[in-house]
Amino acid sequence: MVLIKFINFNFLIEGMKKKSLVIVVPILLLFLPIDSAGFFDFLTGMFAINQEEKPPTEGEPSPYVYEQVKCVFTGSTSSQMCSAPDIQQSCQGTDSCTMTIYGTSGSQVNIKACVGGAAYATIDGVDETVGFKCEQPAEKVSEQVECVFLESKQMQRCYSEFGQTCEGETSCVIDIIGEKGRRTALKSTCGGYAYIIIDGNNENAEFKCIPREEVAPEQIIGKGFQRAYWQCYDGAESQVSDAGCLPSEVWHKKAEVYCDGHCYQDGSKCGVNSFSISEECYEAVPQVQPVELEKVKEEMNKKLEKDALAYVYAKDCPYCEGMEDEVDKAAKELNIQVSKIDRDQSASSMGIVPYSFVYGNAVPLLLFAKGEKEGGFKIYARPGKTDAQTIIQWVKDIYAGNVKPQEPVDLEKLKEEMEESKEETLFCKDSCPLDGKCYPFGYRKKGMFCSDEGMFKEQLKAEETCDNNFECSSNVCIDSKCVSAGAIRKFFEWFKGIFG
Repeated sequence: MVLIKFINFNFLIEGMKKKSLVIVVPILLLFLPIDSAGFFDFLTGMFAINQEEKPPTEGEPSPYVYEQVKCVFTGSTSSQMCSAPDIQQSCQGTDSCTMTIYGTSGSQVNIKACVGGAAYATIDGVDETVGFKCEQPAEKVSEQVECVFLESKQMQRCYSEFGQTCEGETSCVIDIIGEKGRRTALKSTCGGYAYIIIDGNNENAEFKCIPREEVAPEQIIGKGFQRAYWQCYDGAESQVSDAGCLPSEVWHKKAEVYCDGHCYQDGSKCGVNSFSISEECYEAVPQVQPVELEKVKEEMNKKLEKDALAYVYAKDCPYCEGMEDEVDKAAKELNIQVSKIDRDQSASSMGIVPYSFVYGNAVPLLLFAKGEKEGGFKIYARPGKTDAQTIIQWVKDIYAGNVKPQEPVDLEKLKEEMEESKEETLFCKDSCPLDGKCYPFGYRKKGMFCSDEGMFKEQLKAEETCDNNFECSSNVCIDSKCVSAGAIRKFFEWFKGIFG
């Protein structure tokens, strides 16, 4: 029985069909001790070998196609591993490396490299190259930035985008740690913002303090604000706070358009009587020089061959959800081409900034280009979320001549117009215009109070919801409710009765 263990089982298994093997194995077990674990392990291995797909014999076609893949590591400064984990192939190198991959023709092989980098190659027998962006961790350095508050007469605060703050009347110092070479912004309560390059060297960031209340146009030009309020010479007024972060000159243009034709009764003065902006914002403002506008028009006319619809969106836009499907439906029914533009990545390169800038950073935004008989295209804009049917009707109204085209914004021209209007218009910042003066937030006058919206509002009556005392006619706000003057009087009479 001992001799049986030396039989060439491989030869035996290869020479038998599976049915014969089923009969022979039990017979062999009779000649072996029950605890012969080595035999069971050996036999299991033989079955596995028998079940594996064997390489084709000479003259037999292979089921696999082989090719070489070159992995290119852009930005790499150290050794990188490139692998095809599904077929257990890999290679290693600093700038690039090459490995052999295989699979059935037309199948795809997943390839991974660097941190989180992924690609795939299609098996077709043709060597190919896949690229990976291998960014190295940026070097971090620290430095001190002194925030200097020019012309400040009160306590100011300076902020970095990393969360550090400092405060002082004329200056203060912030310790900043960040990636070397990174451009970062600082802002202050003094007004305005400044940019620095983090390089490990101490530096200054200067802020020209803008006075609150009445200001000159040149003090706010080029600065962004979230809210604006204006009043025309005939008393008509408007307050806007849903257009995003816009520079003051764009807000002022909106006011001029609104107040066009609004005059004193005697017609002596027309247009914007007072103008107020508040909630300064620090988002980067794309600059569009006047000389570029004609180029933008020319480039757009070259790109457009026929009427087209553009949908401007942003990845973090809550109102953009579902808009893409609605735009596609409308474009299909109208039989027009549609372009989808990421506001944060390609808006500038597409040449739409001069046309969409009046709407600030607001998305979603629709732009429609309509060809003109005399040549060229005119652009029409529609901000806000909408549906397919509304888009279709909007385009039909454009063709019917019921919608005005959007002219490109010339920021330099708007700045000039704003400065020229300072003799006719009262300019206020973080305050409310009234009777030719700018009053601070919370100021009460004539039964009204200056709200943080930049306009005077009528004071609230008893039991109306309030946040501050000055909002109530009684000047008392308790538990978010205005208390009536009568209730206050009764309380004092009761109090006087106890201690009187």
